[in-house]
Amino acid sequence: MPTYFPDYEDDPPTVELPAIDVSSPAAPVSEAPRKACGRCRAVTRTHDEFCPQCAARYRSRTPFQRLWRTVALAALIIAGLIAAGAMITAYNSEMSVGTAGQGVQTTSAQTVLMRLSG
Repeated sequence: MPTYFPDYEDDPPTVELPAIDVSSPAAPVSEAPRKACGRCRAVTRTHDEFCPQCAARYRSRTPFQRLWRTVALAALIIAGLIAAGAMITAYNSEMSVGTAGQGVQTTSAQTVLMRLSG
């Protein structure tokens, strides 16, 4: 049978640890507030900000945070529409340069058809 303490065959060394007072824990579970998760509906007593069952945030976003997110999303959508409009305008002006000498006004659909046909 192998020995786990080869240096101490008969008696392993003892170390005395300081006494720990377990009668008054720092944050007892009974004193923690009850929180209900909005995602999984679990009710627990905890000081954490996240649900121990599904890791969802207990506190919902503040109205300012919701407003900020909405404004940022609207700004991105508007920037995308402006960029798309600029690209369409540039494409149409490039196509109309080829037909400008002919004196013919074409719509964007006609321009695309002319480009595809050759």
